[in-house]
Amino acid sequence: MLLSRLILQVRTTRGWLAAQLDKTSFNVPKNIELIQSYKQLQEPLEICYRSLCENKLDLIANGLLLNTLRRLACFGVTLTKLDLRQESTRHTEALEEILSYILPNEDRYSKWHEEKKQEFLLQELISKRPLISQRHKWTADTQEVLDTFEIIGRKSSEEALGTYIISMAGQPSDVLIVALFMKEMANGKTLPVGIFLELMYFLLP
Repeated sequence: MLLSRLILQVRTTRGWLAAQLDKTSFNVPKNIELIQSYKQLQEPLEICYRSLCENKLDLIANGLLLNTLRRLACFGVTLTKLDLRQESTRHTEALEEILSYILPNEDRYSKWHEEKKQEFLLQELISKRPLISQRHKWTADTQEVLDTFEIIGRKSSEEALGTYIISMAGQPSDVLIVALFMKEMANGKTLPVGIFLELMYFLLP
């Protein structure tokens, strides 16, 4: 019963993934949960492993089953984690549009000096009030930035994503904007943040 249900889950998940790649429809049965976490595979397989060992069937337990558990521990169900990468100017432009809508009488965000940017962003990071309207229709570029951070908050992304990388970052505020977008859009989830310093003057003392 345990293995038959697991096999059905695996086959259903493979069918759903194939349909996603082919951009076709696929109906997932209501009583079947797609495999999105390594624990969904690990737990029933470990039950089988322990049962075999307890019944002195170590030769079977330590064969393909143990190898499968080892692969699962190393690679999970995603094989490797994907990093998200976006240029810092895209974040700045998105936040500028948002703030121009919320604070129409303020100067444009890109014109603020660095100290003001940091002060504002740090204050918003500790604020319990949401900053970004989920109902407002933003431009396509801004919505794309927000949608990227929304993906971080999805359950299916928990084991699939690694680091959020900011390219062309030059100021602390470039990192704080990313932290703010995660707070606003990622449903409480966070990713480690890395930066690329591509410009020579960032690297010179």
